[in-house]
Amino acid sequence: MKYEFISIPALDPAKAQGRLNQFVAQHRVVQVDRHFTAHASAPFWAVCISYVEGDAPAGPTSGASARRAKVDYREVLSPEDFVVFVKLREVRKAEAAKAGVPLYSVFNNEHLAEMVRQRMGSKADLGSLANVGEARLDKYAEPFVQALQAAWRGEEKTRDPKPRVIHAPIFEDRVAHHALIAVIGPALDAALIDDTFACRVGKGSLAAVHRAQHFVRRHDWYVKIDIRKYFASLPHERLISALHRKLADAGTRQLVEHTIRGFEATPGHGLPIGALTSQHFANYYLGQLDRIIFEQPEVRGLVRYMDDVIWWCGSRAAAQQTLQQVRDFVPAELGLTLKGPGFVQRSRAGLSFLGFRIYPGTLKLSRRRKRRYRAARRKWESLYLMGHITSLELQQSYEAALATTAHADALGFRRADLKLRPAPDA
Repeated sequence: MKYEFISIPALDPAKAQGRLNQFVAQHRVVQVDRHFTAHASAPFWAVCISYVEGDAPAGPTSGASARRAKVDYREVLSPEDFVVFVKLREVRKAEAAKAGVPLYSVFNNEHLAEMVRQRMGSKADLGSLANVGEARLDKYAEPFVQALQAAWRGEEKTRDPKPRVIHAPIFEDRVAHHALIAVIGPALDAALIDDTFACRVGKGSLAAVHRAQHFVRRHDWYVKIDIRKYFASLPHERLISALHRKLADAGTRQLVEHTIRGFEATPGHGLPIGALTSQHFANYYLGQLDRIIFEQPEVRGLVRYMDDVIWWCGSRAAAQQTLQQVRDFVPAELGLTLKGPGFVQRSRAGLSFLGFRIYPGTLKLSRRRKRRYRAARRKWESLYLMGHITSLELQQSYEAALATTAHADALGFRRADLKLRPAPDA
């Protein structure tokens, strides 16, 4: 999108007004903003014209002519607004398919753009759209309102690896979160055992996988548990109490409490996935569970990556005994719920953890990673065959897909996949 600025003297507007009319007639104008400046000796109108490349349509812009004068909303809207606009188009496509009507019968593109420009977030807001009546609002407004409200809250839905809602804090909050963690992060990190991973320097997912393989090679039985909807179910009062015990400064305590209470998945529970503070607070909270498990003499080793917890024992009986103790501790002391009864298995049978299938002598890809690799291949090869990307871009995309198979013994899988679905001739 481009801009033209014109000043129109209030006392002698004729010449500048003619230039303005001529410019508007010759260009595809998107929006005109004006501001009056009451200068003592020479008051004037400051006019900003937003327009896109291309000649203005000849004659009246109605009917077929208006339909031919398409607007590229990628140019009209800011990059952030265009992302929301695209999400609204997806909602419109789904609603039109459900109702069996054309897209424009739901809302047209200009309606969607106006929803974004005006930061609409309610049915009443949508009622201000041109040529939109109550019947249309009653039928279609709700999913658009939900999508808009989620966008303005910074919510993003994902299904990788499972359905969840990501909440991206606004920029000012992200700055505050980073500043807070810079102050309290070292103290929280020091309270965790060495085999706790995630949100710690040098302790990413691959380090956790290698540590788990270390224990798989040495101990016969393992127990694996997972917390049900961990971030959404974290109890505020217990979490705040645990953090207050670690923090001495009253001001820091107050800021931590304010941060935690600023979000609720359900009353009194939940941290927003996507916030830096949530990751550190959640990791610290389960440090209590790490210590309870390690206190059991039957436990030979433990690896925790956020709420995925695994520990090893020398026998099946010992594994089941420690699992029962953890089942009692988690709801009673942490106010959380386990996802299922827990899992006890021999180490040599393999362990599924963080996208890998871990064996004593090798790392294999999990089913989820295999699906992700195949989906990436299908996506980029289809785009290449349709002419949307070049052979060089296809090769670069292959490198990204191959990254999902890195660090695992995946050569045999990739060869079998290529045999089943040969790559296009590029």
